[in-house]
Amino acid sequence: MVDFSRPLDFAQGSVDIIVSTNALPYAQDQLASARELFGLLSPDGLLLNHCRCEESQMFWDFPYSLALPSNTQIFLSDWLPAALAAGRKTEVSSIPLGMGAFYFLPNQAKPFSEPLNAFAEAHRHDGPGAYAPWTSHVLLAHSAKALSTDESALPLAQNHMARLSQILNAVLRAPREIQETAIVAWICNAKMLGLLPEFLDYLEAVLPGSMPVLRPVFEASFKADQKEGKNVYSS
Repeated sequence: MVDFSRPLDFAQGSVDIIVSTNALPYAQDQLASARELFGLLSPDGLLLNHCRCEESQMFWDFPYSLALPSNTQIFLSDWLPAALAAGRKTEVSSIPLGMGAFYFLPNQAKPFSEPLNAFAEAHRHDGPGAYAPWTSHVLLAHSAKALSTDESALPLAQNHMARLSQILNAVLRAPREIQETAIVAWICNAKMLGLLPEFLDYLEAVLPGSMPVLRPVFEASFKADQKEGKNVYSS
């Protein structure tokens, strides 16, 4: 067991490789832990970090993720800037292994859980691929010699709403199965929150860049509710 709040007993620049699987997200201060670990690496050292990613929580649990989720996950917006400041490049890959609907809030809704679990099962033997916020796990490879991932494709803004908008808009480049499952997830979550049609005006104010994606989803849902009284979450 390691207490991340205590300095690790290694000399600066003395460690050639650090490997973590689902451990580093549990540090109380991820940014401080990232800076400490990068300081321990030798000039050609490598830090490998495989874990769940905060961005997938923000993607699947919207609109709950208008406020930061309470789950402890890795934040790309902490680790990549810390790596850059330490002279390390970062390669970010998505890992389908371990993905499943049970991680996310609408997991009891069959229209959400069944297609997402089927997608996860179909791709669970896939190797690391391009970063995608709908895939729950990532592999971060930090090294001076790493192949840098294009940061313009990553949600690294320190402003939460800017990051969330970029994450939600990523659905436009997702496979069709993910697009359809995301729509169901967002509607289920909105229904669990008991949101009213006026919610669209709020989204317009706080996430204007995502409205071309979000408005068709929620407008259709609210109209269907008013006409038929249908509850997607109970389907």
